[in-house]
Amino acid sequence: MRRFRFAMPALAILIGLVVININGRASAQRDTIGAIGITIYAETNFRGANANFRTEAPDLRKVGMNDRVESIRIGRGEMWEACENINFGGRCQVFTGDDPDLNRSNWGGLISSLRPVHEGGPRRGPMPPPPPPRPRLVIFADANFRGESIVFEDASAALRLPAERSGSVRAYGGMWQICSENDFWGRCEMVQGAIPDLTRIGFPGRIASARLRR
Repeated sequence: MRRFRFAMPALAILIGLVVININGRASAQRDTIGAIGITIYAETNFRGANANFRTEAPDLRKVGMNDRVESIRIGRGEMWEACENINFGGRCQVFTGDDPDLNRSNWGGLISSLRPVHEGGPRRGPMPPPPPPRPRLVIFADANFRGESIVFEDASAALRLPAERSGSVRAYGGMWQICSENDFWGRCEMVQGAIPDLTRIGFPGRIASARLRR
């Protein structure tokens, strides 16, 4: 067994940059984390897997939270810019306080990068209106929006998923059809919004094809 030793200052720096809570179990811990920086959550109302940042995060894929953020908590007096693409690309918006449901502003499941906005620093001008909902389907390997995830924005007759099973989905911008076989065959279901457990709607195993219906 290999053993690693860290100097205490270095360990403190690592802890100070980002704190990740995969299971999101202890609400008291989430409250403490959310007092400084920004804490992002995979579910509305500050629940589920979460991660806290004190400095910029140009790529949320590194912590498994890309396109998964549904609610945020921001430290008092802080401002954070959230962007829809990695490396602060695409549309961005500045947030200044807690938001228990980002879907109300059409930012749910859309954030890919974050950075703090300092007083007197560069700004992008007035906050733009909320972006229109972008049709997309997020498929998770496990129930309750956990495990590996992948995002689809167009119809696909043969999905290439990283996991053997599909446990849950989030559907944005309309109604999506998911099927258990390629080319939209097999068992098919229409889904909209958040489905935390596909077995509850009788869907078997893995999603093989999907398309936006309306």
